[in-house]
Amino acid sequence: MIGRRLDKLSQRCNDMLTTASIIGRVFTLDQIHSVVEDTSEGQLLDVIDEALAVRAIEEMPGTIGEYQFTHALIQETLSGELSTTRRVRLHAAIAVVLESLWGDKADDNATQLTEHFAEAETVLGSEKLVHYLEIAGNQALDAYGYEEAQLAFKRALRALDGEENTLQVANLWHGLGTAQAFTLGRQEMQTTVDSLIKAFDAFVEMGQIQKAIQVGLTPFPNVHGPEGMVQLIERAIELVPTGTVDHARLLAEYVTCVSMESLDHSRVEESVNEALRIATGLEDHALELRICAISILPISAVLGVERGLELGHCAVELSAITDVPGAEVIAGETVGASMVAWGDMAGGMLQGDASVKAAIRSRSVFHLIAAYTERANRAILLGDWDSALADIKAVAMRDPGEIRVLLTYYKLDANTADHERVMERLARLWERARTADDAISIARSMGWRAAAEYSYMLGRDIGPPDVEKIAEEDRRSVDSATLDTSYLSLPLVESHVFIDIVRGETGRMEESYRLLREGNFALTTSEYRTRRLNRSRIKALASTALGKYDRAEDEFDTAIQEDSKIGAAPDLAWTRYEYADMVLKRAAPGDQEKANQLQDEAIAVARELGMNLLLERVLSQREILKA
Repeated sequence: MIGRRLDKLSQRCNDMLTTASIIGRVFTLDQIHSVVEDTSEGQLLDVIDEALAVRAIEEMPGTIGEYQFTHALIQETLSGELSTTRRVRLHAAIAVVLESLWGDKADDNATQLTEHFAEAETVLGSEKLVHYLEIAGNQALDAYGYEEAQLAFKRALRALDGEENTLQVANLWHGLGTAQAFTLGRQEMQTTVDSLIKAFDAFVEMGQIQKAIQVGLTPFPNVHGPEGMVQLIERAIELVPTGTVDHARLLAEYVTCVSMESLDHSRVEESVNEALRIATGLEDHALELRICAISILPISAVLGVERGLELGHCAVELSAITDVPGAEVIAGETVGASMVAWGDMAGGMLQGDASVKAAIRSRSVFHLIAAYTERANRAILLGDWDSALADIKAVAMRDPGEIRVLLTYYKLDANTADHERVMERLARLWERARTADDAISIARSMGWRAAAEYSYMLGRDIGPPDVEKIAEEDRRSVDSATLDTSYLSLPLVESHVFIDIVRGETGRMEESYRLLREGNFALTTSEYRTRRLNRSRIKALASTALGKYDRAEDEFDTAIQEDSKIGAAPDLAWTRYEYADMVLKRAAPGDQEKANQLQDEAIAVARELGMNLLLERVLSQREILKA
């Protein structure tokens, strides 16, 4: 149909439209007139009228001399008929014409110019291409278009492949590293560090000290694994005047990186206090917000959760008077989780919504995953499966192998899905645990915990021995480290309780119980910040396994109170099933009636929420009781 419409046009009109198709979907009379040779303005207007008559093109509303193709297929059909040589030469001519027409405003149209200079690189060379790619990349960074920026900087560096360090090359590496910090997943983050190190070294070599300092100030996500940022920031701190904004910002970035990369926390508290002193003295609220948010997790590990949450609440208050989206995500995520942990689910959900909005503004993959998975975990607590699934899907395509995405999918499916799908989720978690190259890996400890927990839910051991082995090896390395890594230790302690119940082993149950009772576990991962670890329920399970039923009863009562306060219906249902199991084993007067009531309550929730695995366990328990 498109071909028949174009066949009706004169050759001159088809030639004009072909040229326009290379310019783009939208083009102007001046652009066409400058490219098409031997055609007067009157002749050009005639062929434009001809194209308008058959609706191949249309005038742009509210403009004079600006047109667009009525359908993208018309543009594609015309451009597709050109030979490669003709297309390249047309792009070259158009690139030169557009640059000349735009004059001083050419940089404002850098993205469009890069398309033409890229297609014409074999004719025009790479100098102008790299120039406009650098501008387009920086414009994308300014507009939070991190994926577009990454593509632009990568393309420019490819065009300059093999060239020695120049200021332009260093700028491109810095731009690329900045874009990668916001777009790459946890497993790829070493690439970001490598890009930033290349930029920093090049700037220092050329004596561009302020630019080198700016590399050190690149916002870096708090992820384990990548190496080199601590040393880079330490070198940048040596270059910066003390007491300045840049000095405070570098100290804050140092706190994040040293807590993730190094086991040495000796300078964390000192660096945070010095950075806050500078920010307060300068009355720089945005800087103070950044420092508070960045420091929450490191300070929680070093000085305790309460001090970390003080910084979180300070950051939330500051976010009301200044706009730093990434910092708002970190602060809202932590403070919201603490609200849930202490019984304020409504406040936690409001903070979760605020964190998601801030993450969307930041357009950072890391912050988006953090905010959406945190909110999804709270929805899972409430049994709101649809909301949880929507939040996971919103970020799953960004980084499907990210540990928080995998864990949240597992937690949702373990409650609602069939066994086969849960095992598929676990297989991905276990593979992530096996291949994790983090210095201290959340993937290993959480991968094994998921295996142990699901084994317990099923009532049979499905945990892969190799995953258990590497998790235990990681636990031993944690125990010998100076870093407070209880966010790794706790899942392993809980894993022991779950798997030992399944295996009928009690040899280490007393030690697991002691750790659960006395351990000062830092709330530093999404799952555990959300619930104050739900240790009462796990302690009750351990007490039941040890035959200490009266102690278990007190702990089950506490767990039910905690769950009821925040409306955690799924956990309540499991706790009541487990409570019923305990009182049936105790067999004291009145225990059978109590078990029946607990079972009825668990069955009602399981049916309402579609928790089929739990329903099977409770009904099986009841059949055994009847027998």
